[in-house]
Amino acid sequence: MLDRYGFEIIDLASMEVDEQRDRIGNAEIVIATYGSDLLASFFMQSGTDFIELRYDAYMDAVAG
Repeated sequence: MLDRYGFEIIDLASMEVDEQRDRIGNAEIVIATYGSDLLASFFMQSGTDFIELRYDAYMDAVAG
């Protein structure tokens, strides 16, 4: 869905820290799932929009 808006999916776990810094540091908007990859948000510039996606198993009648 986000392809049509120019978003790019990246796998931070497969990147060196300097590449994470460059990619996140130059992003206008960051959308990420809750977890350890969010540590890379420290590289965001002031004014970057950030959206965190979180899954809460306690709210899920099937998984919870």
